[in-house]
Amino acid sequence: MTAKKEPGCVDLVNIERLLLNAKWPQACVQSNIELEKNIYLPDVNDRHILVTAVVANSTIILTQNIKDFPRKILKEYGVYAKTPDSFFMEELFKNQIEITRLVKKVCDEFIEETSTTLSGKRILKSALLFGLAKEVYS
Repeated sequence: MTAKKEPGCVDLVNIERLLLNAKWPQACVQSNIELEKNIYLPDVNDRHILVTAVVANSTIILTQNIKDFPRKILKEYGVYAKTPDSFFMEELFKNQIEITRLVKKVCDEFIEETSTTLSGKRILKSALLFGLAKEVYS
């Protein structure tokens, strides 16, 4: 992913990447090219995602693109895919009060930092978190 560069503008994508790497250095993993060559997924451009999950010993891939991560293939690697909304909904039902508080806090901070006129509910919906938006802001 690259950001469109205007003269004098900062590459925000690289700044965000550097900040994330500084905050969670253990989250960076080395790719495994041999494993990537041997993985079949409907979209060849998604193989690196499964490889990263396997190398990082992750069990979940969060994606809006579930159809490109067939359950049968992921099962071979001990991984499954789910949408971010379904993931957050599961977490919400485990701990309704704390997750609701955190989601509202994040939305409020986003509104303050960006000066957006969007509501917290609309922000979540724009992020395709429809279920979470409904539960948190109902």
